[in-house]
Formats: sequence, structure tokens, C-alpha cells
Amino acid sequence: MLYLCLKYKVIDFLQWHNTFMKNESLRVAAGIKVENILRSRNNPNFLTILYGIESIEESESFIKLASTEKMMKDLTIEGNIAVEYFEVFY
Repeated sequence: MLYLCLKYKVIDFLQWHNTFMKNESLRVAAGIKVENILRSRNNPNFLTILYGIESIEESESFIKLASTEKMMKDLTIEGNIAVEYFEVFY
């Protein structure tokens, strides 16, 4: 299995959470499963999200959608989204 890790800062966590929950169908359509949502203890508006993915290609389409100006505004994302892919080692 592959994993996609996104890291970013939001301005309004509650608005982010509401929008995130409304977009579940987009994740399902892209074959993306939420594994963990982590909030920084030092800054609760800094998030790290780990997704289980079927393929990098499908997840790249999802990332393009998440990076649109409208979606960034709806999710209150501030700055860039850091993207990393992982494979299970152990």
C-alpha cells in the first residue's frame, strides 16, 4: 500500500473541518482513504494528514483539485501544501 502525506496550515480549523467532511465523496472517487489527521500541539492550525492511496496518479488528480484557488479558500489553507508519498517499509 502507498501513503500520501499532506501538510499545511489553515486559518480557521472549524471551517476547514466542515469543508473537509463535505468533500468525502471526492476522496472516495479518487481512491483515497483518510488514515490519520494530526494537529500540531504547538500550532493547532497546522495539520498533517495521512491518506492510504491506490495509485499516485489518482492522488495527483485529487491534489490538483485540493490546490485550486476555490478549494484553498474553502479549506482556509494558508500558504502551500507540502506533499510526500510513502511506502510501507516495516
